[in-house]
Amino acid sequence: MNNDELLDVYPAARVALIEARKALGLKQYEAAAKLDVSWPYYSKIELGMATPEPHLADKIEKLTGVNVLEEQR
Repeated sequence: MNNDELLDVYPAARVALIEARKALGLKQYEAAAKLDVSWPYYSKIELGMATPEPHLADKIEKLTGVNVLEEQR
């Protein structure tokens, strides 16, 4: 399995990420700004079209409480 396939394997992580962002009252562009990434790149992460590097995944988890690199139950 390559890195680009991870979020496709864990669609629940994408759903959890979107729900957590919305629960924080953030728009995608606001979450992207807090994570210091571009809005298009953040959108691709939520859509499962991009998998963040581990350091960015850690920042996402600190912001949202969601580990996008692990299966959500």
